[in-house]
Amino acid sequence: MSLNFPSSPSVDDTYTVGARTWTWTGSIWELRSTTVGIGSISTTELSDSAVTAGKIASNAVTQAKLASTLSAVTICTSSTRPGSPFTGQAIFETDTNLMKVWLGSGWSNGTAHTQSISVEYLVIAGGGGSGTGHGGGGGAGGVGGNASGSVGGAGGAGITSSITGSAVARAGGGGGGVYPSNYTGGSATAGGAAGNGHDYNVGGGGVSATANTGGGGGGSGGNWSKGGAGGSGIVIVRYLTSSASGLSITGGTATTSGSYTVHTFTASGSLVIA
Repeated sequence: MSLNFPSSPSVDDTYTVGARTWTWTGSIWELRSTTVGIGSISTTELSDSAVTAGKIASNAVTQAKLASTLSAVTICTSSTRPGSPFTGQAIFETDTNLMKVWLGSGWSNGTAHTQSISVEYLVIAGGGGSGTGHGGGGGAGGVGGNASGSVGGAGGAGITSSITGSAVARAGGGGGGVYPSNYTGGSATAGGAAGNGHDYNVGGGGVSATANTGGGGGGSGGNWSKGGAGGSGIVIVRYLTSSASGLSITGGTATTSGSYTVHTFTASGSLVIA
């Protein structure tokens, strides 16, 4: 586009080419008009980096100013949706985290947009109490042992987990109880999680298992003696702390171990992620 300004202009004379108008100030031709024709601006006149959010008012761009094939996403709640939506209009409900589209006669069911995390968990049920008998009770990781000579059978092996950061054995079987006074009750395995069987000479009652380990109680030493109580159960959940950024996660007793957050439940409760 060539410009041919008048050679002898007077002050305030104007010169127009297309949508642009210049005014003679007495010394220079100054571009005065800001009227822009449709399709007249390209990256030649306006660089991509020249338009920023700071240069556009928050209410300057409306759906009416967009082409019919373009739709801005309207941020709203399930109770403040647009009153007169057009077909294809998209909304995001902040109270339901659903992205929905107006189909002409109603809103679509929506697609949920949520942040998810992966968790590991360990569930140990409460252990059973042991009765009278020389054999050891079974554990989560193996059957109980048979009595050997004057010694009651050992409790069955439990399982070992490092979900809390340290290796801990749980859910072992209780040791078998024995009747004669010169016999020895069976031992409990699984790191002491289960009770030991008692012999008749020391009262006959089986030792109870450690709480929150799911171990079996020790066997009694006689028909009139009680076996030990089984240990109560436990639920443990852990996840990478970094994966829960921006989330509120509550429930149980929360601790950290390395790069993990650990929630331990020794009673009824819920893991709440919000």
